[in-house]
Amino acid sequence: MTAGMRWPLAAAALFCSASWWLPANAHPHGWIDVQSTVVFDGEGRITGLRLDWLFDDFYSVFVMDEISVDPRPQAEILAEIARQDLENLSEYGYFTDLRVDGARVDTGVVEQFDIDLRGMRLWLQFTVPLEAPVDPRTQEVVFGIYDPTYFLEVLHVEEQPVILAGAGVDNCSSRIEEPNPTFEMVSLAASLDQSESAGDTLGELFAEWVTVQCE
Repeated sequence: MTAGMRWPLAAAALFCSASWWLPANAHPHGWIDVQSTVVFDGEGRITGLRLDWLFDDFYSVFVMDEISVDPRPQAEILAEIARQDLENLSEYGYFTDLRVDGARVDTGVVEQFDIDLRGMRLWLQFTVPLEAPVDPRTQEVVFGIYDPTYFLEVLHVEEQPVILAGAGVDNCSSRIEEPNPTFEMVSLAASLDQSESAGDTLGELFAEWVTVQCE
C-alpha cells in the first residue's frame, strides 16, 4: 500500500500478522485471494478483466466491526467502502498490469462493481476495462495483479484461478507463472515494517503473471 492512500484497507493492516516464514514486521501486511476473468468480445479480442477479490480475515473483521456501529443498511455501507477503495485504486491502475507485446496498456475507469460478505470474508468484484481491445491471436498478452509496493500480497485462488469468458474464447488458454523473487528481494521485504516502502517496484517481483494465448 503506497503511503498516503486513504482507504480502509490501510487501517485494517494494523490487525494483520505476517505469514509463518516472515517476521511479524515484514511485508506483506495483508492478503487478497483473486480470481481473474478475461473478458472477450465477439471478435475474439480482450476488452477487460473482471476481478473477484476475497480479502483476508483481518480486514474483513475490521469492515464488519465498522458495519456493526453504523446504523445505515449494510448494503449502503459496503457500497460506500467499494466506491472509496476503487476511487483510490484508480491511481494505481487497480493493481492491474496488462502488457501487450511487452508494453503496458492503459486501462479505463471501473464503473461496474459488486461487494458483499461471503461467510467471514469481504468479497469485491469489479471490471477493469481496457482503453482499446487487444487481440491475443496476433499479440502477446500477459497480465499481473499486484500491489506495486507489496504491502498487500495478491495471489490467485487454486480452483479456477483464471476464467476466459465471452463469445470469442474458442481455442484460447491461459497459464500462470509463479513468482520467483531472489533471496535478496525476500530479505528486503522481510526488513520493511508498515511505515517503510521499497518503492513501487517490489510488488512486481512477487507477482503471478498470467499469459493468455489464442490460436
